[in-house]
Amino acid sequence: MSSPPKIGRGDLPYLAFLTLFAFAVYWEVFVYDSFGPETALYYFYSDGISFAQAIRSFLYFQLMWYRPITSVLYWVGEQFVGWHNLVGWKLLHFVTVLAALYAIYWLVVTCLRGPRLAGLLAASWFAAQPNVYPGVMEAAGFDFVHIGFTVLCAGLYLRATRSSGWRMFGLTTLAWLCFLIALCSKEAALTVPLYLGVVSLLVVCFDSKHRPAWYREVLRLAPFFAVLPLYYFLHYTKVAPGAFSSSGPYRSGANWGMILANVRKMSLWILRIYSFTGDTVREHMYHSKPVNNLTGIAAAVLVAVMWFRRVRQDPSWRLEAALMLSWTAVFLMLPIYGGGFLWHINLPLVGYSILFGLAAVWAWEAVPAIQWRTAAAALFFLGLVFLARHNLHTELYDGMHSLAFRINHSVLSRPPVAPDRLGKAPLVFIEDRLGVGGWWYGCFGILFNYTYLRHDLEEVVVPQLAAVPPDLRARWLAHPNAYFFRLDDQFNWRDGSAEFRSAIAQGKP
Repeated sequence: MSSPPKIGRGDLPYLAFLTLFAFAVYWEVFVYDSFGPETALYYFYSDGISFAQAIRSFLYFQLMWYRPITSVLYWVGEQFVGWHNLVGWKLLHFVTVLAALYAIYWLVVTCLRGPRLAGLLAASWFAAQPNVYPGVMEAAGFDFVHIGFTVLCAGLYLRATRSSGWRMFGLTTLAWLCFLIALCSKEAALTVPLYLGVVSLLVVCFDSKHRPAWYREVLRLAPFFAVLPLYYFLHYTKVAPGAFSSSGPYRSGANWGMILANVRKMSLWILRIYSFTGDTVREHMYHSKPVNNLTGIAAAVLVAVMWFRRVRQDPSWRLEAALMLSWTAVFLMLPIYGGGFLWHINLPLVGYSILFGLAAVWAWEAVPAIQWRTAAAALFFLGLVFLARHNLHTELYDGMHSLAFRINHSVLSRPPVAPDRLGKAPLVFIEDRLGVGGWWYGCFGILFNYTYLRHDLEEVVVPQLAAVPPDLRARWLAHPNAYFFRLDDQFNWRDGSAEFRSAIAQGKP
Protein backbone atom coordinates (compact mmCIF):
# COMPACT_ATOMS: atom_id res chain seq x y z
CA MET A 1 0.00 0.00 0.00
CA SER A 2 1.24 3.49 -0.78
CA SER A 3 2.37 5.59 2.16
CA PRO A 4 0.16 8.59 2.99
CA PRO A 5 1.73 12.06 2.81
CA LYS A 6 3.55 13.28 5.89
CA ILE A 7 3.90 16.72 7.45
CA GLY A 8 7.33 18.12 6.61
CA ARG A 9 9.27 21.30 6.00
CA GLY A 10 6.99 22.31 3.17
CA ASP A 11 4.14 22.63 5.66
CA LEU A 12 5.97 25.02 7.99
CA PRO A 13 5.06 28.23 6.08
CA TYR A 14 1.39 27.23 6.13
CA LEU A 15 1.45 26.41 9.84
CA ALA A 16 3.32 29.66 10.58
CA PHE A 17 0.74 31.65 8.62
CA LEU A 18 -2.08 29.82 10.43
CA THR A 19 -0.51 30.77 13.78
CA LEU A 20 -0.20 34.45 12.80
CA PHE A 21 -3.75 34.43 11.45
CA ALA A 22 -5.10 33.04 14.72
CA PHE A 23 -3.16 35.62 16.75
CA ALA A 24 -4.54 38.40 14.53
CA VAL A 25 -8.09 37.13 15.08
CA TYR A 26 -7.79 36.68 18.85
CA TRP A 27 -5.61 39.68 19.70
CA GLU A 28 -8.30 41.59 21.59
CA VAL A 29 -8.69 38.70 24.03
CA PHE A 30 -5.15 39.21 25.29
CA VAL A 31 -5.58 42.94 25.92
CA TYR A 32 -9.07 42.59 27.42
CA ASP A 33 -8.49 42.81 31.17
CA SER A 34 -11.10 40.41 32.47
CA PHE A 35 -11.86 36.73 32.93
CA GLY A 36 -14.78 34.31 33.01
CA PRO A 37 -16.51 33.25 36.26
CA GLU A 38 -15.21 29.69 36.13
CA THR A 39 -11.61 30.88 36.39
CA ALA A 40 -12.27 31.29 40.13
CA LEU A 41 -13.71 27.78 40.30
CA TYR A 42 -10.60 26.20 38.79
CA TYR A 43 -8.39 28.27 41.09
CA PHE A 44 -10.30 27.08 44.15
CA TYR A 45 -9.99 23.38 43.31
CA SER A 46 -6.57 23.38 41.63
CA ASP A 47 -4.48 25.81 43.67
CA GLY A 48 -1.67 24.22 45.63
CA ILE A 49 -2.55 20.59 44.97
CA SER A 50 0.15 18.05 44.25
CA PHE A 51 0.52 16.15 41.01
CA ALA A 52 -0.72 13.02 42.78
CA GLN A 53 -3.88 14.88 43.83
CA ALA A 54 -4.37 16.13 40.28
CA ILE A 55 -4.07 12.57 38.97
CA ARG A 56 -6.67 11.46 41.53
CA SER A 57 -9.25 13.48 39.60
CA PHE A 58 -9.45 10.47 37.28
CA LEU A 59 -11.22 8.67 40.15
CA TYR A 60 -13.86 11.37 40.78
CA PHE A 61 -16.59 9.61 38.83
CA GLN A 62 -19.53 11.06 40.76
CA LEU A 63 -19.03 14.67 39.62
CA MET A 64 -21.51 16.24 37.21
CA TRP A 65 -18.79 16.35 34.51
CA TYR A 66 -15.99 13.82 34.09
CA ARG A 67 -13.08 15.92 32.79
CA PRO A 68 -9.93 14.86 34.68
CA ILE A 69 -7.60 16.00 31.88
CA THR A 70 -8.68 19.59 32.64
CA SER A 71 -7.60 19.23 36.29
CA VAL A 72 -4.21 17.93 35.23
CA LEU A 73 -3.74 20.76 32.75
CA TYR A 74 -4.55 23.35 35.41
CA TRP A 75 -1.98 21.74 37.68
CA VAL A 76 0.59 21.94 34.86
CA GLY A 77 -0.37 25.55 34.11
CA GLU A 78 0.02 26.60 37.73
CA GLN A 79 3.66 25.50 37.66
CA PHE A 80 4.38 28.18 35.03
CA VAL A 81 1.71 30.87 35.36
CA GLY A 82 0.55 32.83 38.42
CA TRP A 83 -3.19 32.68 39.04
CA HIS A 84 -3.59 36.43 38.43
CA ASN A 85 -1.58 36.33 35.21
CA LEU A 86 -4.61 36.50 32.95
CA VAL A 87 -2.57 36.89 29.77
CA GLY A 88 -0.54 33.83 30.70
CA TRP A 89 -3.62 31.67 31.20
CA LYS A 90 -5.17 32.94 27.98
CA LEU A 91 -1.98 32.06 26.15
CA LEU A 92 -2.09 28.53 27.59
CA HIS A 93 -5.69 28.19 26.44
CA PHE A 94 -4.74 29.64 23.07
CA VAL A 95 -2.06 26.97 22.67
CA THR A 96 -4.76 24.31 22.90
CA VAL A 97 -6.78 26.12 20.22
CA LEU A 98 -3.69 26.23 18.00
CA ALA A 99 -3.16 22.50 18.57
CA ALA A 100 -6.71 21.84 17.37
CA LEU A 101 -6.08 24.02 14.29
CA TYR A 102 -2.88 22.13 13.50
CA ALA A 103 -4.76 18.83 13.88
CA ILE A 104 -7.40 19.98 11.38
CA TYR A 105 -4.63 20.95 8.94
CA TRP A 106 -3.00 17.53 9.42
CA LEU A 107 -6.29 15.70 8.82
CA VAL A 108 -6.91 17.53 5.55
CA VAL A 109 -3.38 17.18 4.17
CA THR A 110 -2.40 13.68 5.28
CA CYS A 111 -5.73 11.82 5.43
CA LEU A 112 -8.15 13.46 2.99
CA ARG A 113 -6.01 14.13 -0.12
CA GLY A 114 -6.30 17.88 0.37
CA PRO A 115 -3.56 20.30 -0.73
CA ARG A 116 -1.80 22.35 1.92
CA LEU A 117 -3.81 25.45 1.08
CA ALA A 118 -7.02 23.48 1.73
CA GLY A 119 -5.74 22.56 5.19
CA LEU A 120 -4.92 26.21 5.87
CA LEU A 121 -8.32 27.39 4.64
CA ALA A 122 -10.20 24.78 6.68
CA ALA A 123 -8.34 25.58 9.90
CA SER A 124 -8.66 29.34 9.33
CA TRP A 125 -12.41 29.08 8.75
CA PHE A 126 -12.73 27.11 11.98
CA ALA A 127 -10.63 29.61 13.94
CA ALA A 128 -12.69 32.57 12.75
CA GLN A 129 -16.07 31.21 13.86
CA PRO A 130 -17.58 33.27 16.73
CA ASN A 131 -18.44 30.16 18.76
CA VAL A 132 -14.73 29.30 19.05
CA TYR A 133 -13.76 32.50 20.92
CA PRO A 134 -14.80 31.38 24.43
CA GLY A 135 -12.04 28.79 24.13
CA VAL A 136 -9.55 31.52 24.93
CA MET A 137 -11.57 34.02 26.95
CA GLU A 138 -13.23 31.53 29.28
CA ALA A 139 -11.71 29.11 31.74
CA ALA A 140 -13.08 26.37 29.51
CA GLY A 141 -10.21 26.93 27.10
CA PHE A 142 -8.98 23.41 27.65
CA ASP A 143 -12.18 22.25 25.90
CA PHE A 144 -10.09 22.26 22.74
CA VAL A 145 -8.08 19.31 23.96
CA HIS A 146 -11.04 17.05 23.15
CA ILE A 147 -11.32 18.56 19.67
CA GLY A 148 -7.65 18.07 18.85
CA PHE A 149 -7.57 14.47 20.09
CA THR A 150 -10.85 13.61 18.36
CA VAL A 151 -9.38 14.86 15.07
CA LEU A 152 -6.22 12.83 15.66
CA CYS A 153 -8.28 9.76 16.58
CA ALA A 154 -10.36 9.98 13.41
CA GLY A 155 -7.33 10.59 11.20
CA LEU A 156 -5.33 7.72 12.68
CA TYR A 157 -8.31 5.39 12.45
CA LEU A 158 -8.90 6.33 8.82
CA ARG A 159 -5.25 5.72 7.97
CA ALA A 160 -5.48 2.33 9.68
CA THR A 161 -8.35 1.34 7.38
CA ARG A 162 -5.87 1.71 4.49
CA SER A 163 -3.12 -0.26 6.25
CA SER A 164 -2.54 -3.86 7.21
CA GLY A 165 -0.63 -5.98 9.68
CA TRP A 166 1.24 -4.39 12.55
CA ARG A 167 0.90 -0.91 11.05
CA MET A 168 -2.88 -1.23 11.08
CA PHE A 169 -2.78 -2.50 14.67
CA GLY A 170 -0.46 0.31 15.81
CA LEU A 171 -2.50 3.08 14.17
CA THR A 172 -5.75 1.70 15.63
CA THR A 173 -4.17 1.52 19.09
CA LEU A 174 -3.00 5.13 18.84
CA ALA A 175 -6.50 6.16 17.70
CA TRP A 176 -8.00 4.37 20.73
CA LEU A 177 -5.63 6.17 23.11
CA CYS A 178 -6.55 9.51 21.49
CA PHE A 179 -10.22 8.64 22.04
CA LEU A 180 -9.61 7.96 25.74
CA ILE A 181 -7.85 11.32 26.15
CA ALA A 182 -10.64 13.11 24.28
CA LEU A 183 -13.32 11.43 26.40
CA CYS A 184 -11.49 12.34 29.62
CA SER A 185 -11.41 15.95 28.39
CA LYS A 186 -15.08 16.39 27.50
CA GLU A 187 -18.15 14.19 27.20
CA ALA A 188 -18.78 15.41 23.63
CA ALA A 189 -16.34 12.68 22.53
CA LEU A 190 -18.88 10.01 23.48
CA THR A 191 -20.04 9.80 19.87
CA VAL A 192 -16.54 9.03 18.53
CA PRO A 193 -17.18 5.24 18.30
CA LEU A 194 -20.35 5.87 16.32
CA TYR A 195 -18.46 8.12 13.91
CA LEU A 196 -15.66 5.58 13.53
CA GLY A 197 -18.29 2.97 12.72
CA VAL A 198 -19.50 5.28 9.94
CA VAL A 199 -15.88 5.66 8.75
CA SER A 200 -15.44 1.89 8.48
CA LEU A 201 -18.77 1.50 6.69
CA LEU A 202 -17.95 4.24 4.18
CA VAL A 203 -14.47 2.89 3.49
CA VAL A 204 -15.80 -0.64 2.99
CA CYS A 205 -18.50 0.65 0.61
CA PHE A 206 -16.72 3.39 -1.33
CA ASP A 207 -12.94 2.99 -1.14
CA SER A 208 -12.18 0.67 -4.04
CA LYS A 209 -8.39 0.98 -3.61
CA HIS A 210 -8.21 0.07 0.09
CA ARG A 211 -11.36 -1.91 0.84
CA PRO A 212 -10.83 -3.81 4.11
CA ALA A 213 -12.80 -6.87 5.15
CA TRP A 214 -15.90 -5.98 7.11
CA TYR A 215 -15.11 -8.39 9.97
CA ARG A 216 -11.69 -6.77 10.44
CA GLU A 217 -13.40 -3.42 10.87
CA VAL A 218 -15.82 -4.87 13.42
CA LEU A 219 -12.89 -6.17 15.46
CA ARG A 220 -11.16 -2.79 15.25
CA LEU A 221 -14.30 -1.00 16.46
CA ALA A 222 -14.82 -3.31 19.44
CA PRO A 223 -12.39 -1.58 21.88
CA PHE A 224 -13.92 1.83 21.10
CA PHE A 225 -17.49 0.69 21.77
CA ALA A 226 -16.34 -1.24 24.86
CA VAL A 227 -15.48 2.08 26.54
CA LEU A 228 -19.09 3.31 26.38
CA PRO A 229 -20.65 0.89 28.93
CA LEU A 230 -17.67 1.50 31.23
CA TYR A 231 -18.31 5.25 31.00
CA TYR A 232 -22.00 4.68 31.67
CA PHE A 233 -21.63 2.47 34.75
CA LEU A 234 -18.52 4.08 36.25
CA HIS A 235 -19.58 7.71 35.76
CA TYR A 236 -23.07 8.39 34.45
CA THR A 237 -24.94 6.19 36.94
CA LYS A 238 -23.02 7.79 39.82
CA VAL A 239 -24.03 11.38 38.99
CA ALA A 240 -26.54 12.65 41.55
CA PRO A 241 -30.20 12.51 40.41
CA GLY A 242 -31.44 15.91 39.27
CA ALA A 243 -27.97 17.16 38.34
CA PHE A 244 -29.28 17.84 34.84
CA SER A 245 -32.55 19.74 34.58
CA SER A 246 -34.93 18.63 31.84
CA SER A 247 -35.48 22.27 30.87
CA GLY A 248 -31.91 23.56 31.19
CA PRO A 249 -29.17 23.97 28.60
CA TYR A 250 -27.57 20.74 29.87
CA ARG A 251 -29.93 17.82 30.23
CA SER A 252 -29.92 14.05 30.14
CA GLY A 253 -33.63 13.67 29.40
CA ALA A 254 -35.44 14.36 26.16
CA ASN A 255 -37.03 17.79 25.85
CA TRP A 256 -38.46 17.79 22.35
CA GLY A 257 -39.17 21.50 22.21
CA MET A 258 -35.51 22.28 22.91
CA ILE A 259 -34.31 19.45 20.68
CA LEU A 260 -36.22 20.82 17.71
CA ALA A 261 -34.99 24.34 18.47
CA ASN A 262 -31.41 23.02 18.58
CA VAL A 263 -31.85 21.26 15.24
CA ARG A 264 -32.78 24.58 13.68
CA LYS A 265 -30.33 26.92 15.33
CA MET A 266 -27.27 24.66 15.52
CA SER A 267 -27.56 23.60 11.89
CA LEU A 268 -27.54 27.28 10.91
CA TRP A 269 -24.70 28.10 13.33
CA ILE A 270 -22.59 25.44 11.60
CA LEU A 271 -23.14 27.34 8.34
CA ARG A 272 -22.20 30.66 10.01
CA ILE A 273 -25.77 31.88 9.66
CA TYR A 274 -27.28 33.42 12.80
CA SER A 275 -30.72 34.57 11.65
CA PHE A 276 -33.64 32.91 13.42
CA THR A 277 -31.34 31.04 15.78
CA GLY A 278 -32.56 31.99 19.22
CA ASP A 279 -34.37 29.38 21.29
CA THR A 280 -37.48 30.64 19.49
CA VAL A 281 -37.73 31.83 15.90
CA ARG A 282 -38.64 35.35 17.03
CA GLU A 283 -35.53 35.82 19.17
CA HIS A 284 -32.58 37.82 17.85
CA MET A 285 -29.17 36.19 18.18
CA TYR A 286 -26.48 38.79 18.90
CA HIS A 287 -24.24 37.57 16.05
CA SER A 288 -27.13 37.86 13.59
CA LYS A 289 -25.86 40.74 11.47
CA PRO A 290 -26.15 41.15 7.68
CA VAL A 291 -22.45 40.66 6.99
CA ASN A 292 -22.31 37.46 9.06
CA ASN A 293 -25.41 35.97 7.51
CA LEU A 294 -24.43 36.92 3.95
CA THR A 295 -20.96 35.47 4.50
CA GLY A 296 -22.47 32.25 5.79
CA ILE A 297 -24.91 31.96 2.89
CA ALA A 298 -22.17 32.68 0.32
CA ALA A 299 -19.88 30.07 1.91
CA ALA A 300 -22.66 27.46 1.97
CA VAL A 301 -23.41 28.08 -1.72
CA LEU A 302 -19.69 27.78 -2.53
CA VAL A 303 -19.43 24.49 -0.63
CA ALA A 304 -22.53 23.03 -2.32
CA VAL A 305 -21.57 24.10 -5.86
CA MET A 306 -17.89 23.14 -5.71
CA TRP A 307 -18.51 19.75 -4.10
CA PHE A 308 -21.28 18.95 -6.57
CA ARG A 309 -18.97 19.76 -9.47
CA ARG A 310 -16.01 17.89 -7.98
CA VAL A 311 -17.96 14.70 -7.26
CA ARG A 312 -19.47 14.76 -10.74
CA GLN A 313 -16.03 15.12 -12.34
CA ASP A 314 -14.29 12.64 -10.02
CA PRO A 315 -16.63 10.25 -8.15
CA SER A 316 -13.75 9.10 -5.92
CA TRP A 317 -14.30 12.30 -3.89
CA ARG A 318 -17.64 10.94 -2.69
CA LEU A 319 -15.82 9.25 0.20
CA GLU A 320 -14.33 12.49 1.55
CA ALA A 321 -17.66 14.28 1.13
CA ALA A 322 -19.50 11.53 3.00
CA LEU A 323 -16.85 11.41 5.75
CA MET A 324 -17.13 15.12 6.56
CA LEU A 325 -20.91 15.34 6.19
CA SER A 326 -21.15 12.37 8.56
CA TRP A 327 -18.71 14.08 10.95
CA THR A 328 -20.97 17.13 11.17
CA ALA A 329 -24.14 15.06 11.59
CA VAL A 330 -22.81 12.55 14.14
CA PHE A 331 -21.08 15.09 16.38
CA LEU A 332 -24.17 17.33 16.35
CA MET A 333 -26.25 14.58 17.94
CA LEU A 334 -25.24 15.19 21.56
CA PRO A 335 -25.43 19.03 21.38
CA ILE A 336 -28.86 18.82 19.77
CA TYR A 337 -30.10 16.37 22.40
CA GLY A 338 -28.53 17.83 25.54
CA GLY A 339 -26.85 21.15 24.71
CA GLY A 340 -27.77 24.54 23.39
CA PHE A 341 -24.90 26.98 23.86
CA LEU A 342 -22.98 28.57 21.00
CA TRP A 343 -19.70 26.73 21.65
CA HIS A 344 -21.39 23.32 21.66
CA ILE A 345 -20.99 23.17 17.88
CA ASN A 346 -17.19 23.44 17.95
CA LEU A 347 -16.54 19.72 17.42
CA PRO A 348 -19.14 19.18 14.64
CA LEU A 349 -17.94 22.41 13.00
CA VAL A 350 -14.66 20.66 12.12
CA GLY A 351 -16.40 18.60 9.44
CA TYR A 352 -18.01 21.59 7.76
CA SER A 353 -14.80 23.61 7.97
CA ILE A 354 -12.98 20.88 6.06
CA LEU A 355 -15.72 20.80 3.42
CA PHE A 356 -15.32 24.57 3.12
CA GLY A 357 -11.51 24.42 2.93
CA LEU A 358 -11.53 21.95 0.04
CA ALA A 359 -14.33 23.81 -1.80
CA ALA A 360 -12.52 27.15 -1.41
CA VAL A 361 -9.23 25.79 -2.74
CA TRP A 362 -10.98 24.31 -5.79
CA ALA A 363 -12.64 27.65 -6.48
CA TRP A 364 -9.28 29.39 -6.04
CA GLU A 365 -7.55 27.00 -8.44
CA ALA A 366 -10.21 27.80 -11.06
CA VAL A 367 -9.09 31.45 -11.15
CA PRO A 368 -6.95 31.62 -14.33
CA ALA A 369 -4.43 34.38 -13.60
CA ILE A 370 -1.90 34.20 -10.75
CA GLN A 371 -2.43 37.91 -10.03
CA TRP A 372 -6.15 37.35 -9.50
CA ARG A 373 -5.43 34.31 -7.34
CA THR A 374 -3.11 36.35 -5.13
CA ALA A 375 -5.68 39.12 -4.84
CA ALA A 376 -8.44 36.63 -4.02
CA ALA A 377 -6.36 34.97 -1.29
CA ALA A 378 -5.40 38.33 0.24
CA LEU A 379 -9.00 39.54 0.16
CA PHE A 380 -10.25 36.33 1.77
CA PHE A 381 -7.82 36.30 4.69
CA LEU A 382 -7.97 40.05 5.36
CA GLY A 383 -11.76 40.03 5.16
CA LEU A 384 -12.00 37.03 7.46
CA VAL A 385 -9.67 38.65 10.01
CA PHE A 386 -11.69 41.89 10.09
CA LEU A 387 -15.01 40.05 10.29
CA ALA A 388 -13.73 37.71 13.00
CA ARG A 389 -12.35 40.61 15.06
CA HIS A 390 -15.68 42.41 14.77
CA ASN A 391 -17.45 39.26 15.99
CA LEU A 392 -14.96 38.85 18.82
CA HIS A 393 -15.62 42.44 19.94
CA THR A 394 -19.33 41.66 19.91
CA GLU A 395 -18.72 38.53 21.98
CA LEU A 396 -16.70 40.44 24.58
CA TYR A 397 -19.00 43.44 24.93
CA ASP A 398 -22.46 42.20 23.92
CA GLY A 399 -22.25 38.41 24.11
CA MET A 400 -23.90 36.09 26.60
CA HIS A 401 -21.01 36.39 29.09
CA SER A 402 -20.22 40.08 28.55
CA LEU A 403 -21.90 40.95 31.86
CA ALA A 404 -19.57 38.57 33.70
CA PHE A 405 -16.58 40.17 32.00
CA ARG A 406 -17.78 43.60 33.20
CA ILE A 407 -18.34 42.32 36.73
CA ASN A 408 -14.76 41.02 36.83
CA HIS A 409 -13.01 43.79 34.89
CA SER A 410 -11.38 45.61 37.82
CA VAL A 411 -11.67 43.26 40.77
CA LEU A 412 -8.03 42.11 40.61
CA SER A 413 -6.49 45.56 40.18
CA ARG A 414 -8.89 47.37 42.56
CA PRO A 415 -10.30 44.92 45.12
CA PRO A 416 -12.97 46.35 47.45
CA VAL A 417 -10.73 46.00 50.52
CA ALA A 418 -6.93 46.07 50.58
CA PRO A 419 -5.56 42.54 51.05
CA ASP A 420 -3.69 43.42 54.24
CA ARG A 421 -6.91 44.72 55.85
CA LEU A 422 -9.08 41.75 55.13
CA GLY A 423 -8.35 39.88 58.35
CA LYS A 424 -8.76 36.24 59.29
CA ALA A 425 -11.46 33.93 57.88
CA PRO A 426 -13.77 36.72 56.69
CA LEU A 427 -17.43 36.28 55.81
CA VAL A 428 -18.17 38.11 52.55
CA PHE A 429 -21.68 38.93 51.42
CA ILE A 430 -21.75 39.60 47.66
CA GLU A 431 -24.67 41.82 46.72
CA ASP A 432 -26.40 40.56 43.59
CA ARG A 433 -27.67 44.03 42.76
CA LEU A 434 -28.25 43.00 39.16
CA GLY A 435 -30.32 39.95 40.09
CA VAL A 436 -28.39 37.62 37.78
CA GLY A 437 -27.68 34.75 40.18
CA GLY A 438 -24.68 33.21 41.87
CA TRP A 439 -22.87 31.74 38.86
CA TRP A 440 -21.78 35.17 37.69
CA TYR A 441 -19.80 35.82 40.88
CA GLY A 442 -16.94 33.39 40.54
CA CYS A 443 -19.17 30.39 39.83
CA PHE A 444 -21.44 30.53 42.89
CA GLY A 445 -19.39 32.57 45.30
CA ILE A 446 -15.70 31.94 44.81
CA LEU A 447 -14.85 35.29 43.21
CA PHE A 448 -13.09 36.82 46.21
CA ASN A 449 -11.27 33.65 47.19
CA TYR A 450 -9.69 34.04 43.75
CA THR A 451 -9.29 37.83 44.06
CA TYR A 452 -7.34 37.54 47.30
CA LEU A 453 -5.77 34.16 46.51
CA ARG A 454 -7.05 32.75 49.77
CA HIS A 455 -9.10 29.71 50.67
CA ASP A 456 -10.49 30.85 54.03
CA LEU A 457 -13.10 33.31 52.73
CA GLU A 458 -16.72 32.32 53.11
CA GLU A 459 -18.76 33.96 50.36
CA VAL A 460 -22.53 34.25 50.18
CA VAL A 461 -24.38 35.76 47.24
CA VAL A 462 -27.29 37.79 48.62
CA PRO A 463 -30.05 39.99 47.17
CA GLN A 464 -29.88 43.79 47.08
CA LEU A 465 -28.97 45.38 50.41
CA ALA A 466 -32.53 46.26 51.40
CA ALA A 467 -33.82 42.78 50.55
CA VAL A 468 -31.33 40.66 52.54
CA PRO A 469 -33.50 38.41 54.77
CA PRO A 470 -33.34 38.66 58.59
CA ASP A 471 -31.58 35.32 59.13
CA LEU A 472 -28.70 36.34 56.84
CA ARG A 473 -28.48 39.75 58.53
CA ALA A 474 -28.21 38.07 61.90
CA ARG A 475 -25.55 35.70 60.61
CA TRP A 476 -23.55 38.62 59.20
CA LEU A 477 -23.77 40.61 62.46
CA ALA A 478 -22.70 37.61 64.50
CA HIS A 479 -19.55 37.08 62.50
CA PRO A 480 -16.47 38.86 63.94
CA ASN A 481 -15.02 39.71 60.52
CA ALA A 482 -17.82 40.31 58.01
CA TYR A 483 -17.88 42.39 54.81
CA PHE A 484 -20.57 43.47 52.36
CA PHE A 485 -19.21 43.96 48.84
CA ARG A 486 -21.15 45.92 46.22
CA LEU A 487 -20.84 46.87 42.55
CA ASP A 488 -21.15 50.52 41.55
CA ASP A 489 -22.62 51.78 38.29
CA GLN A 490 -19.21 51.49 36.58
CA PHE A 491 -18.92 47.82 37.62
CA ASN A 492 -16.21 48.54 40.17
CA TRP A 493 -16.33 46.70 43.47
CA ARG A 494 -16.44 48.60 46.76
CA ASP A 495 -16.90 47.86 50.44
CA GLY A 496 -20.49 48.59 51.47
CA SER A 497 -20.18 47.13 54.96
CA ALA A 498 -20.90 50.44 56.73
CA GLU A 499 -24.05 50.98 54.65
CA PHE A 500 -25.26 47.46 55.37
CA ARG A 501 -24.57 47.79 59.12
CA SER A 502 -26.38 51.14 59.17
CA ALA A 503 -29.38 49.69 57.36
CA ILE A 504 -29.55 46.84 59.90
CA ALA A 505 -29.24 49.26 62.84
CA GLN A 506 -32.06 51.40 61.47
CA GLY A 507 -34.21 48.33 60.99
CA LYS A 508 -34.76 48.97 57.28
CA PRO A 509 -36.42 46.08 55.48
